[in-house]
Amino acid sequence: RPSEIALLQRILPLVVATIDDRSWRVRWTAAAKFANVITAYDGLPDAMHSLVPAYEKLLQDPEAEVRTAATFNLAFVAKCSARVPMAPVNRSPQDGDK
Repeated sequence: RPSEIALLQRILPLVVATIDDRSWRVRWTAAAKFANVITAYDGLPDAMHSLVPAYEKLLQDPEAEVRTAATFNLAFVAKCSARVPMAPVNRSPQDGDK
């Protein structure tokens, strides 16, 4: 298991890099296979600090096909048992101290 964890940690930057690829087909493949990625990294909660923002990028991709592929994995990603970092909530000045 330690060698598997080391391998997963080593390839994590490569996985995340596919999400920023210039080719929409590469990004589409990353989006389509994201459930498999989450499954592989589910045991490494620190990986979610990189994977969740990357997934958010896929959901906001300029190409509709990429966003659609990412959306098909949304329920699976939401069920992920790893601890996922929460984004800070930005309060507007109008919110005051309610």
